[in-house]
Amino acid sequence: FIVCGALMSMSIGSLISLISKTWSSASNLATVLGLLLSFTTGVWFPIEWMPQPIRVLAIIFPPAWSIEASRRILVFETVMETLILDAIKIFSSTILLLTVALISYRTMIRRYSEY
Repeated sequence: FIVCGALMSMSIGSLISLISKTWSSASNLATVLGLLLSFTTGVWFPIEWMPQPIRVLAIIFPPAWSIEASRRILVFETVMETLILDAIKIFSSTILLLTVALISYRTMIRRYSEY
């Protein structure tokens, strides 16, 4: 789960770098998004403690699934067999985000190589 969470974060970072024009703007955007995402994914507080609108956002955001599954294994000693559905969701969202990031980068490289 931790590896998938790291790969999801790298994919999101790659997509952020495509949006930004300069290195400093990418760094600033990544810092702001990183702080917001660490709050909404349940890194600082459990998702159950959050207000309802933020809880809904956390439930639909894939890195929150990875963090919650890791928390259940490490803190609550949940067995892996009960997390099969979570593992499928996390793995498939990781593959999807990596694919989107790779396709976006290939498209950008082709576009710049044509000039």
